[in-house]
Amino acid sequence: MQNNKFKFYLKKVENLTKQEKEQMMRLMVATYPPFKKYYLKNKYYSTVKPQMENLIKESNKIVGVGKLMWRKVMVETKSVKFFAFGVLIAKKYQKQGLGSKLIVKNIKEAKKRGADILYGSTLNPVAEKIVQRLGFQKLNIAIFYKDVESGKIKTENGRVWVFEYKKGLLRKIEKLSKFYIGAGPL
Repeated sequence: MQNNKFKFYLKKVENLTKQEKEQMMRLMVATYPPFKKYYLKNKYYSTVKPQMENLIKESNKIVGVGKLMWRKVMVETKSVKFFAFGVLIAKKYQKQGLGSKLIVKNIKEAKKRGADILYGSTLNPVAEKIVQRLGFQKLNIAIFYKDVESGKIKTENGRVWVFEYKKGLLRKIEKLSKFYIGAGPL
């Protein structure tokens, strides 16, 4: 895996340049067209805060992005530091280890920020193999969130994978009949 020509940047959303936001949106819309409606409405694809962006650049061109968000959620009667991430790599740059490296950076950043659990959802079998190899475990209960656009409670469509920092937490979550993660989609 030779990716020393790529630079990784972790930035607070408010510190992204206009050029970086535009490049991110072009990449996201090209890869996943439903992002366009969020961008047109909000001039940014996600309204969940706080949030940071991982940018992967080749020279000055963004070739991959990842978001890292966090909040507190309740598990039983305890508040839990819940972190979530997303990763998107331009098709031309896939299969070079960039997504794996970005997820590892998210694991380290979430740990540094005191996460109890790191969450990601996907329907992509390649991404599932990567997160499983990195130590994530599949969560097998219904996940609900409040849609920031409609205000309605919705069910997570993807398969959910979690990285446990606080051991035993996954077992507690799976004992619940459902898990509410707050505002979304992540």
